[in-house]
Amino acid sequence: MKTYLQSIVDDFSFDKFPVKWQDFDFGRFSSDKTLFDFQKQGLQNALKALWLFYKEKNGDKKQYYDQYQANGFETNFDYDLTRERKSAGHLLEFDKDFPVTNEKISFAYFINRMSFWMATGSGKTLIIVKLISFLDS
Repeated sequence: MKTYLQSIVDDFSFDKFPVKWQDFDFGRFSSDKTLFDFQKQGLQNALKALWLFYKEKNGDKKQYYDQYQANGFETNFDYDLTRERKSAGHLLEFDKDFPVTNEKISFAYFINRMSFWMATGSGKTLIIVKLISFLDS
């Protein structure tokens, strides 16, 4: 399985980001807890993805979706309401965020998600907490 977001952010370098985005301490979680290289890489990739979505694409999900397609994403993950109407109740309450066209919600409206594909106990929670502290600063 190809990890599209990973391949997209691999092309980004922190050298092109503003100084404020380069000054994060990726190595320490606290005074007595350091992060492993794979955890630091996860943090860096998450910040790159956030930069791409919010700064370069201005939070535009369609532009973000186009970036995925430019990197080889072809699978149709549109949310088919004819098959999944019962579970879509909450989505349908937010019709401005998840507009329906031809009984489907385009996958482009879900594209601003990211996940951390890591083993159990490998520090996903540490990464999320650290990421939140970056975003809070």
